[in-house]
Amino acid sequence: MNLAEFSGGWKVLAAAVVGNALSAGTLATYSIGILGPALAQEFHWGMGAVNGGYLMLAAATLAAAPFAGMFADRIGVRRVALGSALLVAPTYMAFALLHASLMGYYVLWAAVAVLGSGTMPLTWSRALNNRFEVNKGLALGISLLGTAVSGSLLKPYLFALVDHGGWRAGFIGLGCMPLVSFAVAWFLFFDKPADSAIKPGGARDAAATAGRGLSFAQALRSARFWMLFAAVAIAAAGISGALPNMESVLKSKGFGIADVRSTVPLIGLALGAGRLGSSLLIDRLWAPGVACVMLVLGAAAFAAFSGGVPSGAQARAMVVIVGMTAGMESDVAAFLAARYFGARNYSSIYGFIYGAFAAGAGLGALSYGIAVDKLGNYQLALMSSACLLAMSGLLLLCLGRYAYPKPASGIA
Repeated sequence: MNLAEFSGGWKVLAAAVVGNALSAGTLATYSIGILGPALAQEFHWGMGAVNGGYLMLAAATLAAAPFAGMFADRIGVRRVALGSALLVAPTYMAFALLHASLMGYYVLWAAVAVLGSGTMPLTWSRALNNRFEVNKGLALGISLLGTAVSGSLLKPYLFALVDHGGWRAGFIGLGCMPLVSFAVAWFLFFDKPADSAIKPGGARDAAATAGRGLSFAQALRSARFWMLFAAVAIAAAGISGALPNMESVLKSKGFGIADVRSTVPLIGLALGAGRLGSSLLIDRLWAPGVACVMLVLGAAAFAAFSGGVPSGAQARAMVVIVGMTAGMESDVAAFLAARYFGARNYSSIYGFIYGAFAAGAGLGALSYGIAVDKLGNYQLALMSSACLLAMSGLLLLCLGRYAYPKPASGIA
C-alpha cells in the first residue's frame, strides 16, 4: 500500500465519501422505498406507477450522465460537483409541493437526474483517478463507502421525518442533504493534484497517468466497452431493482414493521463491507473475476429469497449478501473503466457506463413494481434478479487483460 497517495489525496477522498453518500442517485435509491408507498396511499397510485419515477430518473440519468462527464473533463469536476449539488437540493424539496399529479412526479424525477448528474460517482471518481494509481481500487471503494453510510442512516432519518411530519417533510429533509455535500466539497474537493498540495513528484506522475487512455470515440468502437456497458446494465437491473423495494419485499414475506425496520439498515452495513472488501481485492486480483464471484453469490441469495418464507435469520443473511453484492457493483465498474480505457477521457466514458447502471436500475425498480401490482408477490422479480446477476458475472469474464495496468513501481 502506497501511503503517499493517501497523504496527498485525503481531502479529495473525504469529499468524495460525502459526495457519494449524498448524491442524487443515492438519495433516490434509499428514499423511494419509504416515501413511495406513502405517495401511493395518499394519491391512490399503484407501486408500478410510483416506481416509474425511478425509471424516469434512470432514463434521464442515462441521457445526462455522459454530458456531465464531458463537462467534468472540460471545465473541471469541482465546478460541476458544486453547481449540481446546489441545483438538486431545491429540486428534491419541490416534491413536497406535489398534489396528485403523476406527470409532475415524473418530471421532478427527471429534473433530479439532470440537475443532480454532477453529484454522481462519475464526478468524484474522476478526481480520485487523477490522484491514485497503486491504490486506485481502494480509493474508489473508500469513496463509495459513503453510500453504505447513507443506507444505514438515511432510512431511519426518513422514517422519523415521515412519522412526525408525513412524506412532504421527508422530501424537504431529503433536499437538505446535497447542501451538506456542497459545504464539504467547497473546502476539500479540487480538480488537480497540485491543487491539494501533493508533493511535486507525485503531481507529475499523476498528471502523466491522467494523460493515458482512449478518446471517447475510440472507447465507443471497442468491444470491451459494450461488454462492460451490458454487464453493468444487467447487474444493475438485477440488484438495484430490489434495493429500493426491500421494505416491500420483506413485508410480502410476512415480516412486521418492527422486523422490517431492524433489517433494512443492514443493507447499508453490507454495502460498506462489500465495497471495502472488493476494493482491497481488485487492487491485487483480476477485478472481473472478483466481481463474477460476488455476482454469483448474489444470484444464489436472490434464488433462495424467491422460494418460500425465510426465517428472520435467513432473511437477514440474504439481505446482507445482496447488500455486499450491490456494494461491489459500482466500485468495480469505476475501476474497470479506468483499467480498460485509461484516465484521459475517464469522466466521459464512465459517464456513459454509469448511465447504463442508472437505466438498468430504473428498469429493475419498475419491474419489481409491476410484478407486485400484477402478481401480488415478488417471486418472479426475485428469480429474474438471480438470473441477471449470473449473466452479468459471466459477461465480465470476457473482458480479458487490462489495457492500462498500474505501473510496477507505483506512484510516489
